[in-house]
Amino acid sequence: MKCIKIVTIALMLFSFSIYSNAQLKIGIKGGLNYSSMPEMVDFMRVASELGLPVPGSYAVKYASAFHLGLMSQYNLSSHFFFQPELLFSMQGVKEEAPGIVSETSYLNFLKLPVYIGYKIKAGAGLDIIIGAGPYAAYGLSGSEGAYGDTGLFRNPDAGFSCMGGIQLSNLQITAGFDAGLVDQIKVNGWKTAKDILGLSSIQTRNFKLSVGYFFN
Repeated sequence: MKCIKIVTIALMLFSFSIYSNAQLKIGIKGGLNYSSMPEMVDFMRVASELGLPVPGSYAVKYASAFHLGLMSQYNLSSHFFFQPELLFSMQGVKEEAPGIVSETSYLNFLKLPVYIGYKIKAGAGLDIIIGAGPYAAYGLSGSEGAYGDTGLFRNPDAGFSCMGGIQLSNLQITAGFDAGLVDQIKVNGWKTAKDILGLSSIQTRNFKLSVGYFFN
């Protein structure tokens, strides 16, 4: 039920932004994710010190996935713009240890980033764009044991997102980065790894490359 409420609120906010002004641009976007949770190395190190079975030379690396969804853009002035998006974002974390096949865990988020951006005119119909703002995300599903009362990962996520690229008429090409601010690992069902072990928060990190197209 909580998931349905989150999705409903996100859709309502996105729909309001679309229909509040007839000249608002509406489009779709998709692209590649390259994501991880680098602080998991510290979590596993402490777990090993506590006597838990952790492979030697444990390492965390970035995993490739994708994102796809809707976007809208409203020009606040000749340079500033407002761009909310509603995306399905598949993000992963790859764990490796010598002599053990690497394992990648994936989390599937419904993500709502909201950018305040700035356009620099670079030619006829061509703009250089930069933008930044907050995002909220809800984990819809994931690898086995990801969510739920006995799952390892907390829900929801939130953080800061930035992007930059070019916009040629209705085509937008950007590179960006999402930095989560919420501790994603839980222990004993509700406490975070930071609460129990005094570690740094284990947060999502996601580099992304996107292509979008506005229909109007």
